[in-house]
Amino acid sequence: MDPLTAKILITLGLQAASGIGDLISANKSREYMQDAEDQASLAVEEAMKQAKINAEKLRTVNEDIYTPQIEATSQAASQILENVGGDFRTALALAPSLQQQVSKTQQDIFAQRQKDIQELESDIATEEQAVAKRIQDIQLERAKGAQIAAAQYEQQRTGQMQGGFEAFGEVGAGLFNYLA
Repeated sequence: MDPLTAKILITLGLQAASGIGDLISANKSREYMQDAEDQASLAVEEAMKQAKINAEKLRTVNEDIYTPQIEATSQAASQILENVGGDFRTALALAPSLQQQVSKTQQDIFAQRQKDIQELESDIATEEQAVAKRIQDIQLERAKGAQIAAAQYEQQRTGQMQGGFEAFGEVGAGLFNYLA
């Protein structure tokens, strides 16, 4: 084989190898794209978990903050009655006003508890709206990212495929020129 023929055959072989390499790269790009999409999906899932709150857990009101107040009021009334000692008339005279005071205090505590519950439910509703907005934003960003990634992948794949086919075209033209 003369040196010119060897050079032509080597050049054609390199061009064919380059074309095959481009086609393999195009296929690998698809795999890398899938890997990137999987990683993005995991990141989005984690972001969505962090965006959510456990609203049911927040819906409870700590009853322990009200119970001591009620008990303290009842104990204060009992203490007053005990301090009267054996004076039955004084105890009878004080009992209605003490009972009224205890009832009023309990009603005030109950009203405060109801107010606390309403404020809590309002806060929960506000937070749930914020969570829904964050999730919506994450989903929109995910969709945008997927569109961008798909466009980049398609552009890269098209370029690699084109390069591969051009290399085979050059090999064919080179063989044609060699044989002609």
